[in-house]
Amino acid sequence: MLASRSVQRVSVTRRQSLVVTCSGNGYSTGVFHEGQKVKVIASVKVFHAPKHHEGMDLKGMEGTVTKDVTHFKGKTLSATLPYQVQFLVPGESDTDKHMKFSAHLAEDEIAAV
Repeated sequence: MLASRSVQRVSVTRRQSLVVTCSGNGYSTGVFHEGQKVKVIASVKVFHAPKHHEGMDLKGMEGTVTKDVTHFKGKTLSATLPYQVQFLVPGESDTDKHMKFSAHLAEDEIAAV
């Protein structure tokens, strides 16, 4: 079963707060493995990408699976976003270095390339 997320705004004493609800079993099915190239097929906005503090949508970006975080020291963990994917962000000019960053994604947000 794939994890699904829903987002809703809840009014709490004249303030709005953001509530993110995740459902699913939290386990990966092993479809992706370490070192595999993947492409983000869902709209996922991250705010920790280098030089993109206003946020960056990962849809259409390609990266490499670096880890399946559902297995740790022989135990099975229930991670909501089980795949750690490493991306390479190109520099703004030819002289700028490419920067790497990672994001945790669910199975239904990525596809094999």
